This record gives sequence, C-alpha cells and structure tokens, in this order.
Amino acid sequence: MTKTGQIKLFMLIAAVSLALLALLATKPAEAAFPGKNGKIIFWSDRSTGPGLYTTFPGNSTAAKVPGTSPGESQPTWSPDGTRIVFQSTSRNSKEISVMNADGSGRQQLTSTDTIAEQEPTWSPDGTRIAFVAGKSDTDTTTDLEIWVMDADGSDLVQMTNTPQGVRDTQPAWSPDGSRFAFLSEGRPGDTNSNIYVMDANPATNDALNLTDDDSTMTPVYQYNDEDPTWSPDGTRIAYSTKADVWTMNASNGSGKVNLTTGDGGGSQPTWSPDGNSIAYVRGGDIWMMDESGANKKGVDTTLRKDEKPDWQQDSIPPQTTITSGPPNPTRNAAASLGFVSSETGSAFECSLDGAAFAGCASPKTYTVANGTHTFRVRATDVAGNADATPAVRTWTVDTIKPTISAMRPLSGSTTSDRTPTIRATVKDNLTNLVEGDIKLYVNGALIPAAKYTYGSSTDVLVYNSPSLSAGKKNVRLVATDEAGNVGARSWSFTVR
Repeated sequence: MTKTGQIKLFMLIAAVSLALLALLATKPAEAAFPGKNGKIIFWSDRSTGPGLYTTFPGNSTAAKVPGTSPGESQPTWSPDGTRIVFQSTSRNSKEISVMNADGSGRQQLTSTDTIAEQEPTWSPDGTRIAFVAGKSDTDTTTDLEIWVMDADGSDLVQMTNTPQGVRDTQPAWSPDGSRFAFLSEGRPGDTNSNIYVMDANPATNDALNLTDDDSTMTPVYQYNDEDPTWSPDGTRIAYSTKADVWTMNASNGSGKVNLTTGDGGGSQPTWSPDGNSIAYVRGGDIWMMDESGANKKGVDTTLRKDEKPDWQQDSIPPQTTITSGPPNPTRNAAASLGFVSSETGSAFECSLDGAAFAGCASPKTYTVANGTHTFRVRATDVAGNADATPAVRTWTVDTIKPTISAMRPLSGSTTSDRTPTIRATVKDNLTNLVEGDIKLYVNGALIPAAKYTYGSSTDVLVYNSPSLSAGKKNVRLVATDEAGNVGARSWSFTVR
C-alpha cells in the first residue's frame, strides 16, 4: 500500500482508533540530551549550489553535504548524530527522506505524489519521525496536521485532528519524548499563529497554548509565533516572534525573554546539545549566542542565504589512522610518523613508549635509541570526543651489526687436512639469521648457501670444504641482519 493509501486509511475512524491505542501503550523515549555540540546543518543557496551544508561553529567553513541537491531542505539530525532526516523532492512532490551524516545511504520514507510532507524531526530515541502533511490528496496546504511514523517509514499515526482551515506545523519533540511543541494557525479564538504543547500520547493530547495573545503582559504579545525548539533539559522553549528570538517556560509559557532585541533580530532558533548556546538565522546568515542572549557572533555570515539550522549532538569519536612511519626494523634512529583523523578539524595527542599523551601534530618526529619502540596517537574531534582506541605503530631500531667469532681453522694456522671444516659463530643481537643472510667466500669464490649449514639456535656456520690444494686459503664471512647492518670478518690459513 502506498503512503497515500495509508493516510486515507487512517481517516477511517476504526483505523485511527487502533493506531491511537497502539501508541498509547508506548512509553516516552529516554532523553538523549544534554550532549556534546557537533556540527550545525542548514539549507543554503550559494555559489557552490543550493542544498544542505554543515559547519562547526567557530572552527570551519561550511561544507556541502555530499550528493545534496537543490530540492533537499529542512534537515534535522538524529539523536546520535549519525543520520539526517530532511524534505526531498520526488517527481515534483515533497517527501520525507533520510541519509547518513556523510550524505550516503539516502532513503525515501514517504511516497505521496500529491501531499507535501514537510518539517520532519526525530524522536529523542531515534525510533520515530514526526512530520507535517495534509489529511487527504485534495487538501495539501489549508488543513495541515502532525503525523508520526517509525524511522523506516512504517506505522503512520495522525497526532492532530483539527477543524478545516487549521494548520498544525513545525513539530518539536521534547527531550524526554513525552510532549510536542508545535505551531498552530487558524484555531478558534486565535488571531495569530501560536506555539502549543501537547502530549505525545494521542489519547491525552489536548493542546496548551503557550503564546496566546495577552494584553495584560508587557509588551503585549500579538504577533505570529513560530519555530519552537526545546532546551536540552526540557524546561524552556526558544521560538521566534516579531523577527526576534525569545525563550519561555515550557510548562506554561511564562517567563518570556527577548534574546535579540536591538541586536539585529533573529528567527529559526535551535538549541545546542549542551544547552549553553542557541543558533539562529539573522539576516539570512547563521548566528549563535549564549542561552541568555549574550555573546552574539556569526557562524556562517558570508552570503545571507541560510535557513533552517539544526545542531548535531556529537557522541561519535573520530577514528585515528597512522599513514606513515619508520620501517620495522630500521637502522635509522630518526623516526617521522604521519597520521590523520576521520573528522576534519580534530586535534591529536601522541605517546611514545608508554609516556603520557601530549598534544602533537602530524608528522611527529623522534630520535630514539636502539631497541623496540611503540608510538600511539589519538584524535579528538571538535565536539571533544576522543578516540578510545588510539592508532599504534611499533618498530625496532637496530644499529648493531652482526658479530663473527670463533673462526676455524684458526687464523694464521697451518693444517695438513686437505678437506678442512670451516666454521664460525655468527650472531645478531635481534635478528634470527638464516643461511641466506650469510655469504661465505673462499679464495674470493662465493660458496652457494646450499653447500654449508647454519644453525639459528646455535649461531654456528659449518662448511665441509672439498679437497683443497696446498697453499694459503683466504676466508671471508659477511652477515647482513634484517635492519641492513653488515658484519664481516676475514681470516686465512695454510694447507700443506
């Protein structure tokens, strides 16, 4: 069945009742906040093309989400910061889609050619998505309602069911998942749009108006209110009205505070996951300020074409990779190690041979002594998440050449044995040598390795020479260890 069919089906009283009973049995989601501040995602129209962009406040320029298109807008991060839900365009119809944070894995969740689904937002546990859509194929703009579906696009439930002409939009899930804040226009008695709060349980979802016109308040609130967003602790709601960003108590709408009066105004606020800051749109650019309204500063202020920011909770640590380093083993005491992070803008800490981690940059250089050394490096992203499994590189510095001793026949000796046994002890401080590491020369001729034996456990080379003519015999042994250190000894004896 298509999503259109599902929506029509939910209009039937029996089907709606079943859906409401099913949702009634569910528990509120566990709060995912407060958390660490990650990237801000937003829609922008700029020289690199319209679409979705991300930026770290104060740490990077905006980067276009890979694969984004002009028809993608209204992005919202998943609670764990790994997914994005957004409005997409399919066959000239507005639909709800999801993708991974890097732009991969795009998946369209709705498929209604005539109803424009819009303004998606995740539940705090990441299992459901709230969005806005009409009740039927013939009513796509004047009678909008809030719906909820599972994160895979299944099990649609209609959350609001208002009279004809009322528009319920801009749903915002409370951090504990128990309530929605939303914008409602056209309700009886409302002269402007207002911010409402209702239970996420449809059986008890009588909506409370938090911004009702009240001439007894100073100043008088008689403007269109919109863009609700919850503080991470669930006690306050930020919103925009009369081109300014305000906050109020989430319980009853009291304690209203204008955060941007006299400072260029603002709209479309989004709270930082740690609860200390609010990002918002000012003059078409992304700005941020403390939750009190102090310390306003631009985040992306070059083009004046930004909208719909949403702040990522970043709980995923970066992955650290060592890209270069010394060979193992090596004769070089100087070591240079290069490394990268899976997240742009990360800082690094390095440790050598078990020492405490300290700040470093790639490449990191050392001068070390003979022996085995272990280098560790870990990245920490802009949000403060540290790689819990540092990248490791171990190598050995060996500048000591193999030794050759106990040569036989003795140097300078004379023997009557025409088939003397040539032997020597050949040892290396680190490498277990094999026949191929040793070259034996007799009177300048290289003896094939198959002609002699070498015991790695005894370090003794033995060559049973063939019959030799009388005269002086010159012997030379050359041993090369794994690091490339070369040890050599020459001696001679006489056959009579």
